[in-house]
Amino acid sequence: MDTRALITHIEPLPVGDGDLYREPYRLLKYQKQFLRGTFKPGIMRAGFTLGRGGGKTGLASTLALSALLPDSPLHRPGFETAVIASSFVQAVIYGQAVKTSLELMGKSLGTHGDFRVLDSQNTFELVN
Repeated sequence: MDTRALITHIEPLPVGDGDLYREPYRLLKYQKQFLRGTFKPGIMRAGFTLGRGGGKTGLASTLALSALLPDSPLHRPGFETAVIASSFVQAVIYGQAVKTSLELMGKSLGTHGDFRVLDSQNTFELVN
């Protein structure tokens, strides 16, 4: 995958929560380095460990948002994106950030919209 195209796709996407709410997502240098390493040919899995407030949820939610959009280098019809969180609460924060970003982009949500949100006690899914 061309990581330059991915970075170019990600950076105008709106931030769905936090201090930079509604602002375009700005990848930091270490995040760009992580993406370049993650999407090198032959890499099957990558891990990202940082302390609290380091940007893990923001990066994960932005990658998931990008993967949902058909014009993204990450998008594959029928593929699913999974994020492992330390708690269901953290997973909901991540999912809500993606949902809010979609809304900020004018994407319709609901049964007949572009994306469907499934939110239950144990699952939070965004489906397109």
